[in-house]
Amino acid sequence: MPAAIVGGSNTIQYCPLMLAAPSPYPKSGNAFIDGLAPGATAVMRTSNVPASVTLAQAILESNWGKSEAAQSAKNLFNTRGTGPCGSYKVYRKYCLMQQSMQEHAWRFLVMPEFQGAMAQCKNSLAFAKQVAEAGYSWGADRKVYYNNLTAIMNKYGLRRFDLTFAD
Repeated sequence: MPAAIVGGSNTIQYCPLMLAAPSPYPKSGNAFIDGLAPGATAVMRTSNVPASVTLAQAILESNWGKSEAAQSAKNLFNTRGTGPCGSYKVYRKYCLMQQSMQEHAWRFLVMPEFQGAMAQCKNSLAFAKQVAEAGYSWGADRKVYYNNLTAIMNKYGLRRFDLTFAD
């Protein structure tokens, strides 16, 4: 079975390679989702982080792209520090929102606390649960965070953007 190696230097998880998504991407009717979906799917293709989770987190954390970090720094996840295009206040600044999604996925790949999530890469709901249980959103109750993510995923049918896996 073809597989990609994912994980940090101490832990390696194997997850089957993904098959190409159907083209064109399914439209949601929401400009924010439809604008980010191709990038989230491309990031999934290289990282195995479910596009539906990336999209739900982007919606939740950037308030539909209306947050100051998203508007001024193309930073969908409120990541702090200096980014590839500098910084804006305390936030990493990206040249493209896709860079924000790529770095977001990279964190799941290299941070040991998210190895349980990466082991669930075939199941976006299980992945989201592991992300929440690992304490991704340090300011929110873990169960509330998971419920918010899955409510967004369900309401907007975000799992249709997830790629299928080769067996």
